[in-house]
Amino acid sequence: MDAILCAIDFSPATAPVIGSGAGLAEALGARLIAFHAVHFASDPLYATDFADRRARTRRLCAAAGDRLAECMAGVDQPWEPVVVRGDPVEQLAHLVAQRRPRLVVTASRGIGMIQRLFTGTVVERMVQQVRCPILILHPPGPLPEDCAVPLRRLLVGCDLQPPAVPLEAACRLLGHGAAEIHLLHVSESPLDPALVETEHGPAGQRFEILDRSLRRRLEAASSNACAAGLHFEAKIRPGVPAEVLREYAREHRIDLAVVGVHRTGAFKRALIGSTARDLLRDVPCSLLTIPQPDGTAGEGT
Repeated sequence: MDAILCAIDFSPATAPVIGSGAGLAEALGARLIAFHAVHFASDPLYATDFADRRARTRRLCAAAGDRLAECMAGVDQPWEPVVVRGDPVEQLAHLVAQRRPRLVVTASRGIGMIQRLFTGTVVERMVQQVRCPILILHPPGPLPEDCAVPLRRLLVGCDLQPPAVPLEAACRLLGHGAAEIHLLHVSESPLDPALVETEHGPAGQRFEILDRSLRRRLEAASSNACAAGLHFEAKIRPGVPAEVLREYAREHRIDLAVVGVHRTGAFKRALIGSTARDLLRDVPCSLLTIPQPDGTAGEGT
């Protein structure tokens, strides 16, 4: 289905999520899906009667539907309400698998460090479980109350493995409104002999060879993936991917960082995390996560 799905929780971020989703839907000629999950945990000590729970769920879903209609009142794009009951991430993943929207739009509010250590955030779980591009609104200042979040300066983390999934997806979804796109490859081993044309010569010379080689790959990827007329900056930086991407985003006043997400085992992910997950915890701009096809390498950095 050619649709943009707005995941709405009725927080102060609801208006910018709807505004950004509606703007993208209009630009892409897509429908809007306004999604909300009614979720409340049952008390194991004072569990309510089954009939009471069903009645309460019906009341909450009806109230959520009315509130959803109020939030969408000023939207001109065709839209469809979807109110479900259950865990929001599980229900969202199920809906995405059924409807296959082009993009999910949501916002990150963050939680404390101790809670995050044990449970993570709803948005982190979305990135892990939902197999769809997810736009997470998280600008450096307060979220605007009644308009879309600007997404003019894009930073795309590239791992140079064909196909250039994050770059292609970002251009398809957001390239129409971007003023400039920065392509950044972060190399944790800048003098890896496998990436340079020679193992000989001084370290500085070998780094220059690597830099030229990777720039050529980035430029080739941009010319193949994107329409003409966009301004590109291709950069190579050494270091830890999430740290370098954060610093680059601050330095260049980036509106949106784009990274690929490679599916890994839960145990490995819990121990070492991922570039996307690290960025979600301390990102100075909004973030677009792109699921990598199974079998591709890396996380878009």
